[in-house]
Formats: sequence, structure tokens, C-alpha cells
Amino acid sequence: MPGLRNVLKLSALSLLALSLAACTTQPQSGAAMTQYVNNQVVSARVQRALVTDPAMKDVNVATVRTGTVQLGGTVASKQDEQRAVDVARHTLGVSMVEDNIVVRGGQAPASQ
Repeated sequence: MPGLRNVLKLSALSLLALSLAACTTQPQSGAAMTQYVNNQVVSARVQRALVTDPAMKDVNVATVRTGTVQLGGTVASKQDEQRAVDVARHTLGVSMVEDNIVVRGGQAPASQ
């Protein structure tokens, strides 16, 4: 039975090591986790505001820093691009917008 006991101990230690290794991909502190969730909420708010407009179906949203959202994807006109930026700017939790939207037809994104 000593051999079985050692195998069980080794298995338990291996499982613990794997569990700890998996945890390293998540934010390490309560504050980091809160910030991660807040960033996801801000992105979701912007995306929800844009999804109601069919012209914005190809616009992507990501929160890159606290309060800063990045818009990407494509739109048909400069007016659509500006509308997407305006919607994002006026969304609760957004303090800055990085505009990387490409207007179909080759126009570069407006500088922010």
C-alpha cells in the first residue's frame, strides 16, 4: 500500500500544480479582475449601442485601457465612421476613442 499512497500523493500534487498553472492566465488580484470586468462592460455597452444601426454591422469594439475603446472594422462612409465614434464617445465609461475604422473605398480613418 505504500506505493499506492505515493501514487495518490503524486497525483494530488500534479493536479494542484496544473490548477495553479491554469490560474496564471487570469488576473491575479481582485482589483485586476474588477478592471477586466469593467473593460468588458464598457466594450459591451458600445457594441450594444452600435448594433442597433445596420451601417455599423462590421464595426468591432475592444477596450484597450481603462476608459479607452478601440473601434475597428469597416463602414460605407465617413459619416458612418463619425457616427460610430460619436456613439462610442457618448457611452458611459468611455473617456477616449481610438478610431481604426476603415471606410470602404479607401479613405483612411479620421485622427482622434
